[in-house]
Amino acid sequence: MSRPPVLITLLGLVLLVTACGDQAERPADYRGPIARVVEQSRDLGELFAGARAEAVYEIENRGQAPLTILGSEASCGCTKPVFDRQTAAPGERIRLTVKVEAPALNARLRKRILVFTDDPHASRLELEVAMTCLGNAVLSATQFDLGDCAIGPEPLRRRIDLRLPPGLELVAIEARYEAPFIRLERVGPAALDLVVERPWQTLVLRDYLDFQLVAADPEGHQRRLHPQGIQLEGRIEPAPAFSPSRLDFGWLAADEEKCLGLEVPTGYRPVAPPAGIEVLPGPEPGRFLIKLRPGAVGALRERLRFEDASGRCLRLPVFAMRVAS
Repeated sequence: MSRPPVLITLLGLVLLVTACGDQAERPADYRGPIARVVEQSRDLGELFAGARAEAVYEIENRGQAPLTILGSEASCGCTKPVFDRQTAAPGERIRLTVKVEAPALNARLRKRILVFTDDPHASRLELEVAMTCLGNAVLSATQFDLGDCAIGPEPLRRRIDLRLPPGLELVAIEARYEAPFIRLERVGPAALDLVVERPWQTLVLRDYLDFQLVAADPEGHQRRLHPQGIQLEGRIEPAPAFSPSRLDFGWLAADEEKCLGLEVPTGYRPVAPPAGIEVLPGPEPGRFLIKLRPGAVGALRERLRFEDASGRCLRLPVFAMRVAS
């Protein structure tokens, strides 16, 4: 039963030493300078490559003798510390400005600045400046998994929004990759499309697209920006087949109705049939009756659209020739 009071006593001593901080380490009769950093860490937020920013710190002298800055050291050449004075009287503060030029990286960075003083109990002060480097440009997406796609006449498109340095607009895209059937298209001053052609052959996609952006300011001065590349994966393969592969109603009178049977790949359902064509469920799953209603004299050329649960689309050609009754 005697252990809890001992633990409480030890905890109280730890809290007392922590609360006292460096003052507990100084002699009672100490009359020298005491260096204190008002705020040790600064965050400059998001910076594009080459952008300049400043982080300001204050070092206060809480002692009874003048405090002198002996020097400083930065962990990176992109940071440069500048002091407004080298000495501070008791109660005064020294202002330190750290000038930063953002590197061409896409990363979260933390840089350390060491300040050396003549305070024997705080001879080295450590400061930190943080920033999120955006590089030359930021893409809203850099990885695309297209999954299994069916071969088809229409290319696949994925929109990519851009964040460019202030005052710049996208002018052109310069490819630095060799990837057949894949291209990037400009669709606005701050957007592009990833376009994947779907050739009539099986195609496995596992590509890395490296490219440059050409951007211009309002005066027309151009800059080349090198953003992070795009990783693309997927597979393009032959589409499931209809049976028959097309519906030809042939010749029929303008006031005549006609039905033809159709077998549809598993999982596909009709979507918004064209006017004059009705899609009726057949006797078994995957089988439908396509009913052509009476219509105007002349040729009919339409496409029936079917989609599966993931949104993949198949189109079936429909033909007919109506003549006067």
